[in-house]
Amino acid sequence: VGYVFARSELNIATFVHKGVVDVGAVSSVDWNDERRMPAAFRRDFRELLRTRPYPRAVEMVRADLDPRVRDRLQDVLLQAASDPQAQGALHRFFGTSGFHRVDAHAQQRLDELKQGLTRVRMEVE
Repeated sequence: VGYVFARSELNIATFVHKGVVDVGAVSSVDWNDERRMPAAFRRDFRELLRTRPYPRAVEMVRADLDPRVRDRLQDVLLQAASDPQAQGALHRFFGTSGFHRVDAHAQQRLDELKQGLTRVRMEVE
């Protein structure tokens, strides 16, 4: 099996649609975004596999940030999903529905991703 980095979700869709590659992988967010996955392409595709959900991103701050600022920022982000005035900003931020603390389950999923990344680096790269 070979692989190629297509550099964008639209390129992944185009490569599969035109038969340049046999398979592509995209996130569910990208699958549902017509700018990244045109409906004309999606009609010709078949979902092969869907992974279990995992954290899409981890927000971080610099180590020397004032703890009061860090804590207030964390509070604002954690409460954004329940704030009607924040819905537009959340949606514009990669279709985000909300922010959550990294609990044991999320940490487990992140650890699984790390293992997969390590395997790719050691065996493929």
